[in-house]
Amino acid sequence: QVVSRYVFNAPFMWTEELARNLGIWLVLLCTGLVVREERHLGFDILPEAWKPFLRLVANLAIIFFSVSLIMGSITFVKVAGGMKSTALQIPLWILYLSIPVGLILMTIFSVDNLKNHIRSFFRHKKGSRL
Repeated sequence: QVVSRYVFNAPFMWTEELARNLGIWLVLLCTGLVVREERHLGFDILPEAWKPFLRLVANLAIIFFSVSLIMGSITFVKVAGGMKSTALQIPLWILYLSIPVGLILMTIFSVDNLKNHIRSFFRHKKGSRL
């Protein structure tokens, strides 16, 4: 955008829209990665003994949040089916599809994390009885 505006004295209108759309996809795809790596908000000031339980609660909250929004986001994609973006003239459902995709990734990775935390929680409990 800057090069076309200052060098060619004719800015391309589609570059800003493309950057915004790619940024939205990037953020929503990265939410799944953040959940998979468990890099989301944590509580370091709480006692260490609470952390296994808090990880279970956090994953359950993420699953509840993302599952509750998936159906609404799919409806949102369907509503935008006939609309096109202003500059690029691409269907808006392509942009809005990033929402359910990000939520589905969050759900999948949270379920996997929850499964792993439950296993380690019970292994820890089993090992502490010995």
